[in-house]
Amino acid sequence: MTLTQTFEQERELTPATRCLCRRVEAETRGLDCRAKRIDLTAPQCACELHSISEHSPGSVVDDEDIARLVFDYQYNSEAQTVGPNTLTGFDSKGLSVCRFGVYPLYPEELARIIKGKITKARQSSNLHADWIGVIVANVKTIRNLPNSVTPREFCVYDTALIDFRCHADVMQSFNGSPGAMKHRRRDIWKAFSTLIPREKFLDGQVWHAYCSLSD
Repeated sequence: MTLTQTFEQERELTPATRCLCRRVEAETRGLDCRAKRIDLTAPQCACELHSISEHSPGSVVDDEDIARLVFDYQYNSEAQTVGPNTLTGFDSKGLSVCRFGVYPLYPEELARIIKGKITKARQSSNLHADWIGVIVANVKTIRNLPNSVTPREFCVYDTALIDFRCHADVMQSFNGSPGAMKHRRRDIWKAFSTLIPREKFLDGQVWHAYCSLSD
């Protein structure tokens, strides 16, 4: 039996654990302890095996691509890249991403989410905040970090919301030494591709929907 097969056996969910995954996801939404609580409930990303959100069409599969929204204040235009600090929250509330590819993304729905984030930023200190595009990663690539034969570093959960059905979260699996854990942000940063401008993401559908929203 290989190490990978052993991990897969450990990830098998009982009906009771499945219910716990969904309950813990709902109870910890927005809390800094969220990633750790889910991992303690079902270690080694076991909660991935079944949908954990009542608003989701199903669990996230390896073939899917996920996108992280990028705003102008997160982007280094000189270096034409985003830094690792853009990919935060995976060890606490969750790294918020949206699903597309296998699961259909609703442009109008995502446009409203983007509009809300920009409004919130402008009401604080970023008066000219704007959405500039997305960075994209494949789910299987993230799940295999740093390679496919070591204990899992990252989990990808379907954490859909009633008004954000394509929402998902990347969360840390709490294993390994503290020394190894500090490299995880750079690991996941490497998994995401270069910036896709808003006008080109999904052939501009989200951008057009965003532009149609009134100020």
